[in-house]
Amino acid sequence: MFSPDGAKVATAVDHRLVLRDAETLAVIFMQDCAAKIDKIEWSRDSDHVLCAMYRKGKVQCFRASDDEWRCAVDEGPAGIAFAKWSPCGTRVLCVTEFRLRVTVWSLIDATCVYIRAPKFADGRGLDFSPDGKFLAFVRRERAADSILVVDARDWTVASAFAVATEDLADARWSPDSTSIAVHDAPHAYALILYAPDGRVLRDFKPDVGGGTASTTSTEPRADVAADAAGVRCQRWSSGGSFLAAGGRDRRCRVLNHVSWRAFADLAHADRVVAPATAAVYEETEERAVARASRADENENADPADDSGEWWDDALDGDDGEDAARVKHAARDAVRREKDLESGALVPRYVVRALPASLPIDDDASRDDAGESSSASGVFRAAWSHDDRFLATCDARTSRAVWIWDMVNIELCAVLVQMRRVAAFEWDPRANRLAVVTGSERAYVWSPEGASFVQIPLPGFTAKTLSWNPVGDSFLLGDTGTFCCAFMG
Repeated sequence: MFSPDGAKVATAVDHRLVLRDAETLAVIFMQDCAAKIDKIEWSRDSDHVLCAMYRKGKVQCFRASDDEWRCAVDEGPAGIAFAKWSPCGTRVLCVTEFRLRVTVWSLIDATCVYIRAPKFADGRGLDFSPDGKFLAFVRRERAADSILVVDARDWTVASAFAVATEDLADARWSPDSTSIAVHDAPHAYALILYAPDGRVLRDFKPDVGGGTASTTSTEPRADVAADAAGVRCQRWSSGGSFLAAGGRDRRCRVLNHVSWRAFADLAHADRVVAPATAAVYEETEERAVARASRADENENADPADDSGEWWDDALDGDDGEDAARVKHAARDAVRREKDLESGALVPRYVVRALPASLPIDDDASRDDAGESSSASGVFRAAWSHDDRFLATCDARTSRAVWIWDMVNIELCAVLVQMRRVAAFEWDPRANRLAVVTGSERAYVWSPEGASFVQIPLPGFTAKTLSWNPVGDSFLLGDTGTFCCAFMG
């Protein structure tokens, strides 16, 4: 991962921490840890690095500018399930196993402070305000949820209040450090905005009732019950003016920070019909011969049948035999790799004409009984650096990234990939969205259009990505390895 100043890259190779120069990728620092590293995190000063080894119950910290400086945190039998830096960079927070407590360790004098009964062990409900002054701590005691606002200077409780949720799922500070957004578990819709002293600023509920919903309308819907529209994700805009809440009902509602009312209701349907200006980019792989024979045809034609012969060949044999399916899949994967290398198979984006149907992932939105699943709905959202665009991903159309123009409040583009979307992230300095799908390609969208690049590393499939804070490059991660993509 990149350091906050964008000058260095930290990676873990089994039990070894390796720091590299972000521009040349030359190794500038290397240290061995006590066990395999599960997590790496930079402090805000871009000089100290935290290495967490959860299976060993240890945390080790190093300093990039001093090979001799180091410290270790060991919780003993309590173990460590999660660790992170405090904003000041002189303390480390550790969540013990079984959610017994959070220990705040000082790296200066080795003292510690205990905060009892955290609700989560994965980092949720443990959020520092952007100004670094306070910690929002979600506590679970006697089957009830509450929030402690802890002063990060002396680690005393500044305020404590109960929350009106059935099963609190997460709490996040606004970028201006003036409010805390709390949402309930997906089975019940509750999105509540609290002031740091516990005052309720807004208790938001979706509109339920008669009416017809459109892509951007906030009219009530007859087909959505309040208990079926739970929040799956929430994301503050960069400037703190807007809060996007993705729901189980496949809608993303956007609230403003003045009235705390939803001014946009972004629907994710199976077909893209409007607006007419929306561009649907579909990733395809075509036979070079078939592509050449259609050189004079309309570029907007649907390419669904371009490689039909290639895919039909994968269905030879007895579909009822698992062994046969595995054999055919392996054979076709090898053939595809060879065809891509030889140029016989050409990947590209095709702009689909509207209305355009999107590939459906029924498994992501239904349980074994065929009922609506809590895993359905909008589960990922991200704002561009200037709040102009919002990118979302819906479980039912998990191969598609939806990009919304939040000035005109309308759909701008949809990227339809060949595989499920694994991650996407905005350039922190420009309106560019990078996408990875666990394939050998990286995809980039900007208002000028969409494109992709083939990763020139054999066997490398990008599963994670992270932009450099200065915006000129991003890291692509695969199991046990990484590469860096530099933008022109």
